[in-house]
Amino acid sequence: IAAVPGSGPDGLVIERDVNAYMANKPAVTPLAANIAKAQGVDLSGVTGSGSNGKIKVFDLPGGSPAAAPAAQESPAAVQQSRGTHTEKMSGMRKAISRNMLASKETNAQTNHRIKVDMTAAIALRKQYKDLGIKISYNDIIVRACAKALADMPIVNASVEGDSILYHDYVNVGTAVSVPGGLIVPVIKDADIIGLSGIAARSAALIEKAREGRLTDADYHGGTFTVSSLGMFDLDDFVAIINPPESAILAVGKIAKTPVVVTDEEGEDAIVIKSMCALCLSYDHRIIDGAEAAKFLQKVKNYLQNPVLLI
Repeated sequence: IAAVPGSGPDGLVIERDVNAYMANKPAVTPLAANIAKAQGVDLSGVTGSGSNGKIKVFDLPGGSPAAAPAAQESPAAVQQSRGTHTEKMSGMRKAISRNMLASKETNAQTNHRIKVDMTAAIALRKQYKDLGIKISYNDIIVRACAKALADMPIVNASVEGDSILYHDYVNVGTAVSVPGGLIVPVIKDADIIGLSGIAARSAALIEKAREGRLTDADYHGGTFTVSSLGMFDLDDFVAIINPPESAILAVGKIAKTPVVVTDEEGEDAIVIKSMCALCLSYDHRIIDGAEAAKFLQKVKNYLQNPVLLI
């Protein structure tokens, strides 16, 4: 309206001024109008080549849509410049693809979930830290699983044809994210080396993994896997069993949560506790639902009473 000359009192723009301006205003495509506005082009001096003299992009100084700023391009123009590209799978990604597909096709996979109060585990970790010993929450969870696996050999077993293969050892794999994929180095004899031993071996394996120095011996021989994604702010998730193992534990983040507790007198109260969600995926061909539930209960008991892990 500011560009419209006014014929009213004191130059006031009135209806007839607007009608006259619109009647003489050149027709222009939306894209051309945007480009002209961005470049400061006065359209009154531009002759349009379109229907009924409509001004198009090619009528503007420069004469090409390429003169338009990228931000002013229409969605259709942007879409035409996009495409697809193909990359070959790396050897790691091919192996992951084969193993995960084989797992879903072979295992009768289902899952159970449980929530654990990690208050005592947090206190235990702090005690180790005060002594100058670095222990991660994942180390504590691996230790709890190793104890529970020793208690319940069926969860530590695997299917071999029509037989159940029981392992006399407990080797816990820990899923580690690396560029281009996921690897599972194995902590051997996790049931007998203790919490500090698990922490030392885990740290060494993670360092080797990220430096690409893992050997075949570091990968193989696992009987159970722990996959922790709490560092990515996930509350909980479901993991796929890593064959030939029969179970995997998915660990979510530790989060302060309002929880209802009942005291010795039967009174309820809401308190804040550091809770963590665990999800056990297991092969129902050899592990029954009740056995899976008992295993999770054992892991929970060890985590909530971590003195049993020392």
